[in-house]
Amino acid sequence: MNEISIDENSQKDEFSINPNPSRYNQVEILLPESIRSGLLEVWTVQGEKVLSREFKESEKISLNTLFMAPGVYTVRISNQRIEQFKPLIKL
Repeated sequence: MNEISIDENSQKDEFSINPNPSRYNQVEILLPESIRSGLLEVWTVQGEKVLSREFKESEKISLNTLFMAPGVYTVRISNQRIEQFKPLIKL
């Protein structure tokens, strides 16, 4: 019997964005234990950086998206060891 499973450790080490897509002017970024301090950046699909903010010893980041026009953005979370990207859809 063949089983297909998801590596739980790989998902635990990724950040998540809630809600996504978002109709609201606030989203929460939940951070894994491996990234509790670092840099948050938000980019447009055209490659324009719209936000850059450092965070320290955080489990989550509240992100006000009121300044962002509806569209698709790339959220980048990074520190000295890890770099991750996720799409954020603002409706």
